[in-house]
Amino acid sequence: MEDFQKVYQELSPETRVYYEELLKCEFFDLSMRPGKIMGAYSNYVAQYHMPFIFETYHATTGALKTFAHETGHGFHSYTKRGEPFSFSGACSSDLAEIHSMGMEFLVWPYLKYVLPEEEIASYCYIHLKNALSFIPYGCAIDEFQETIYDHPNLSVEDRKDLWKQLEKQYMPWKKYDTDLFLSKGRAWQRQTHVYRWPFYYIDYVLAQVCALELHFMDQENHETAWNCYKKILEYSGQKGFKETIESAGLPSPFQEAVIKELAQSVENSISWELMGAEI
Repeated sequence: MEDFQKVYQELSPETRVYYEELLKCEFFDLSMRPGKIMGAYSNYVAQYHMPFIFETYHATTGALKTFAHETGHGFHSYTKRGEPFSFSGACSSDLAEIHSMGMEFLVWPYLKYVLPEEEIASYCYIHLKNALSFIPYGCAIDEFQETIYDHPNLSVEDRKDLWKQLEKQYMPWKKYDTDLFLSKGRAWQRQTHVYRWPFYYIDYVLAQVCALELHFMDQENHETAWNCYKKILEYSGQKGFKETIESAGLPSPFQEAVIKELAQSVENSISWELMGAEI
């Protein structure tokens, strides 16, 4: 927690105040202990006008990214806590995930406070690679769900064949030579959102595109990117997805060539020469 305080002190005056109040009020639970569930979330506690950050923090780079993710959610609720109407403090899930995924990238310039210097390039490489490769996977999950709901009488074999077809379309690099279970078109069954939160997954895809846009904007000009991020927080709950991001200054993921241009930017960023890392 103390290391991350340096991150948020330097990120912006707003995050400095936010994070110091989290520390002062002890509105977090990160410790590892017997019986504690795995996972992470940020919940707004209205009685105290504060977000509460929960995570089983096991000191991996994945846990680090998750903590930045949840503090992004928390920063949104902290920023909106003075709203006179409860609905304007909430927002749709596609926007909510920009708050968190965007924060994952906004902390990049300050990773030196939470990672050994020799690990930063590797962390950034994996983060960017996974962010880009998630987009086709998330689209495949969404199309799978839409097809299933449009054709509820599909047999078990039909559903497995559908997933194999979608994997070939969206993720042709996927190979399951030694995994008989997944090779049968069952990989979608690992995604609990399909069962518990139908049609939620495309929201992560939209948010990931916007988070990448924020990241490359931040590399060009931090002040511009931070003001864009703050506007997204401000407009969330007041406007819809497309109107919010465009009012804040981000191109819509639905615009022609946006994802293609982002993919090219990611490819340039993760080249061996630019990253300076042996992965």
